[in-house]
Amino acid sequence: MTEGSNIRKGVVIGLEGNYAKVSTQKRGVCEGCGQNGLCFGSGADDPDDLLVQNPIQAQVGDNVEFGLPDGGMLRASFIAYLLPLFGLIVGAMLGQSLLSLGDSEDFRAMIGGAMGFVLFFGVAVILDRLLKGSTRYEARILEVIPKGKTQCQIRPGFQSS
Repeated sequence: MTEGSNIRKGVVIGLEGNYAKVSTQKRGVCEGCGQNGLCFGSGADDPDDLLVQNPIQAQVGDNVEFGLPDGGMLRASFIAYLLPLFGLIVGAMLGQSLLSLGDSEDFRAMIGGAMGFVLFFGVAVILDRLLKGSTRYEARILEVIPKGKTQCQIRPGFQSS
């Protein structure tokens, strides 16, 4: 596994079988947001608690680095975003030339695009459900951060030992 932007840091706050509950800072649209929880979500300062694989047996209180295996983020993004987009484009092209709904090519392309998007979105949902049981697409703890390096203090009042 190589280091990349999908590597995150957090604190183990619980253990559940072969998984660890890791508290980490939110990222994405909440990261750096100045609204401080005024939108539909909670604030960027609130922790994100994630259940991740724990193959190295990290313990509660350990500061850890975790992330998806190489290529996992790319495959997941392809399924979630590019597959429905591909369906939209292919559906629009086929709808424009094959459908016989009125005289407007734009209308036929719009209907075909909508049909293609819905069809390929359905394929993406089915693929997601098929891959749910696969640990290839689950985040896992990569390493425990040694004491003395930067410590993660995600939860107010929670100090790692």
